[in-house]
Amino acid sequence: MGLEIVEPNACIRGCCSSNSIPLHLPPSSYTLLKPIARGAESVVYEAILDGKKVAVKKPILSTSEDLDKFHKELQLLCKFDHPGIAKLVAAHAKPPNYMYFFEFFEPPNLSEKLHMEEWSPNINQVLVVAVQLAKALQYLHHLGIVHRDVKPANILLDKYLYPHLADFGLAEYKKDLKGVSIGNWRSSGKPTGGFHKKNMVGTLIYMAPEILNKEIHTEKSDVYSFGISIKMYQMQVEQLPNFQLERSRIPGFLQALRSTSSPSGALFEAFIKTDIAFRAELDFSRKSKRVIPKDWHPGCTAAAALIVGNKRFVANAGDCRTILCRAGHPFVLSKDHVASCLEERERVISAGEQVRWQVDNWRVGLAALQVTRSIGDDDLKPAVTAEPEITETILSAEDEYLVMASDGLWDVVSSAEVVSIIKDTVKEPGMCSKRLATEAAERGSKDNITVIVVFLRPVSTAERIY
Repeated sequence: MGLEIVEPNACIRGCCSSNSIPLHLPPSSYTLLKPIARGAESVVYEAILDGKKVAVKKPILSTSEDLDKFHKELQLLCKFDHPGIAKLVAAHAKPPNYMYFFEFFEPPNLSEKLHMEEWSPNINQVLVVAVQLAKALQYLHHLGIVHRDVKPANILLDKYLYPHLADFGLAEYKKDLKGVSIGNWRSSGKPTGGFHKKNMVGTLIYMAPEILNKEIHTEKSDVYSFGISIKMYQMQVEQLPNFQLERSRIPGFLQALRSTSSPSGALFEAFIKTDIAFRAELDFSRKSKRVIPKDWHPGCTAAAALIVGNKRFVANAGDCRTILCRAGHPFVLSKDHVASCLEERERVISAGEQVRWQVDNWRVGLAALQVTRSIGDDDLKPAVTAEPEITETILSAEDEYLVMASDGLWDVVSSAEVVSIIKDTVKEPGMCSKRLATEAAERGSKDNITVIVVFLRPVSTAERIY
């Protein structure tokens, strides 16, 4: 970059140093232009450094622990020299403005390219990304470093669509993670919420099963996250048409919302239209050249919550469940739609579908489905309807949070236990969701586990964590 390195080239603490990367910059050498990304822990800016465009990551340093993390990440970044890792070109490691300066990659990242631009890569492009990313991970692991948050959003693409792994805020040396477990953490007398906050990190959908079972990240955990990322990337090859809302359709969609008479009506219509679109897409795929088994009739259950003014509306179709914590006590806001419920069983039979006792429970039709309402399952329509049941409640000052989850949680964790677990967890929605999903997995849940926690009033995350 042509920047002069002024000796001693070290951070203010003296713990970070480099022979090739300047670690303190005069204000005249750079200009911050505009923010391009914001997160809970940092803001990323487009900037000019020594006449060239760069990306500047400016961490939000509210505590001494945040400052420690800055120096730890800087130490790691100064060691990296690999084409598959986002390159640090400079840093400012002195107060008041702590910043990292990276090589600039034009948006989007891999996640945005796939899901916002609806990019359909060819097989060669999939292989290039997979191989280059694997090499970057191998390099990290040879250094004894575990990334702990490998996902498409942390994979930057250059103009040739080559991947560059970024965001090392959660990275740790493997040696520093060894010897830590939920068992010895608990035996030290420390609250387990601290273990989860420090060690159950990353993004839930890409998290390895052993992490959900309260084990520590290893290279294998990174490889699992890498595999899930590449699998989701590979699935975009000749993908099924994406029927998510396109930007051009948003005005019409908003106009349609205004024409809906009530929030309950909007929720009801949303479930029905989603079901119709889902089954139409499946029918289109069957009639096209795509290879889909003739007798394949996929489906899913669904729950949705909507707050309008001082009212809360909860819609449910199937065996998802939504609970409200009010003044420390759970209140169930939805009913499970299963064949073991007499009312639901009679409704299905009156709609012309058989319900029989099979193995251990009442089941619907030849498919032996336990749920009586769902999105999809076209072979059992109209009896297995997508029409949701909708409850309406008035918001109260004592309302604390909602928990919405699939039966993979509720099969093994009761509503009271959910409230107890959240009470013992840092009040951050993502952390609470991970904690509940982990608990369900540890208890041997055999079904899919999806959890959403929504706090309904301001909460403090400034709890003492040892």
